[in-house]
Amino acid sequence: MKTTLRLFCLACAMLFCLTACGRAQFDPFEDVPTDTRGQTRLEVTQIHEEYPFVRMSFLLKDAFGNPLSGKTLRCAFGDDSAEFLTDENGSAELIPTFGPGSYDVIVDYDGDDQYRACTSRNTLQIKERVNRSGIYVRANEMRSADLDEFSENKIGHIFLHEDALDLYGTQAVEQFIADAGERGIKVHIWVLGLFDEGKWVNPIIPSTGEYNTEYFEKKTERVTEIASLAGLYGIHYDCIRFEGGENSRADRYTRGGEPAGEKAVTAFVDSLRKASRAVNTQLVLSGTLMPDPEEAVARYGQDVAVLANCFSFFVPMTYVGVYLNDVDEIRADCAAFASRAGNSEIWAGIVGYDGDETQMPLEPDAVRSYADAAYAGEAMGVVLFRFGRADLGANRGQPLCPLIDLEPHGI
Repeated sequence: MKTTLRLFCLACAMLFCLTACGRAQFDPFEDVPTDTRGQTRLEVTQIHEEYPFVRMSFLLKDAFGNPLSGKTLRCAFGDDSAEFLTDENGSAELIPTFGPGSYDVIVDYDGDDQYRACTSRNTLQIKERVNRSGIYVRANEMRSADLDEFSENKIGHIFLHEDALDLYGTQAVEQFIADAGERGIKVHIWVLGLFDEGKWVNPIIPSTGEYNTEYFEKKTERVTEIASLAGLYGIHYDCIRFEGGENSRADRYTRGGEPAGEKAVTAFVDSLRKASRAVNTQLVLSGTLMPDPEEAVARYGQDVAVLANCFSFFVPMTYVGVYLNDVDEIRADCAAFASRAGNSEIWAGIVGYDGDETQMPLEPDAVRSYADAAYAGEAMGVVLFRFGRADLGANRGQPLCPLIDLEPHGI
């Protein structure tokens, strides 16, 4: 009885103290938090700050780490703003279009009936733009490539064939990447997508209409190996298409009454993208295009507007004497692809040798005319095909590709 009385007195004393301190309005039954919505969190999963390949990826998750898809994110950066939806993995990507500098990036999720709001605040340091001139190097010519000569001719990017890994081994390729890097040259591994052991590979199994997932998996394993190379700047995907002959066109395939060819190519490319990103989120990804904008989807299965979600830039193979007739076609094709590529850039592939049977190296003035035509068509860079055919020794002391000294359009 005494114990009960003491407890009652203690409770009265506590109530008096609360009242005296101005807290008499506290009600333990009414003041319990009523927002029962789930907590959320925004994380930055990727930042690539080198202009013009600036990207910032965000992941929206619930309190248990589950991704939240289909949610609207509001982003304010510099003087601009945008809204975008998270994808099925809870991710959204910001691709700023402004130049080098420091920018505050604020991303807000406003919440909904089920989840609470959250905010991510970051500073984006966009670095100076890169040299957009490149050259293709076959695997068996890696060791004969004179990196000092490349540097003298202001070559900024080397697209090295993936077979170099099989010929020389990982250590030798990584050393080549490091040696190039010391000269300010970035190396991309040139990967053949739907071409294997000298033959084209159909991304669709004709007998079933299903995707060729067995081959997809084989190639993603290869890409996983490549993406882990130390110092690698990018992966360049070639042959990401149907062969395009009358019996191997993309539009020969349907699925549920809908065109299936371009979707198969897109699925294949996306599997490669995911495989590389799982290893190294900083890699710059690019892909080649057949120089036939009007037939890109129907014949080759290359839907540029969709593939732009996977690549930082495209390289249409605008080779005069091989696929095209003259410089006017270079300009027209580059302009057509640029109009469809969204935020992805166009770097024109130009041939450095005569397209006839002799395959003699072209004079620098001819290369200049190809580069000028590409830039007139809104290309942002040029990739020379290829080392071993183009004469890098011509007009020594001057850049073989004067395109490097030109100011690219659109920046």
